[in-house]
Amino acid sequence: MERSTVLEPAEEQLLVTMMGILATVWAIGVAVYQFIYQYFAEHHLEDAKRMADRREQSIPIKEEDRKEMRGGLLQNAVVFSVYIMAGILSAFMIATGTVALLQGDASLMGPSRWLFASALSVQFWLFTFEIATSVKQVTCLFVRIGPKREP
Repeated sequence: MERSTVLEPAEEQLLVTMMGILATVWAIGVAVYQFIYQYFAEHHLEDAKRMADRREQSIPIKEEDRKEMRGGLLQNAVVFSVYIMAGILSAFMIATGTVALLQGDASLMGPSRWLFASALSVQFWLFTFEIATSVKQVTCLFVRIGPKREP
């Protein structure tokens, strides 16, 4: 028996639910991105600009500082790029789900599910990565501060 190409009511509800979940997660991701970029802008942007200006003027920069700044900039560039990818996947999933609902086309369920899973996975990676960087920073400071020293 061949499967109907018309959406079943349960599939319609699943699409609406997936679109709602993804829109919510995407909105949270945008808020998190704003926070991350503000932190970067407030704590690192001016230092990075000064370092770039110094390099362009052939003023020496400590190699350790240069490497640390480039590492941080690369990490931020990757995270910002992954946010773009998450947004694109989310937008495509919502668009595909909308077309499926408007046309009642069950053949778009597969692509909708794939886009949903992909977008959600990317958002999960971003959230987990950001939490992991916070854990690393706090743990490193905890270790550096160390236990109480006897006088």
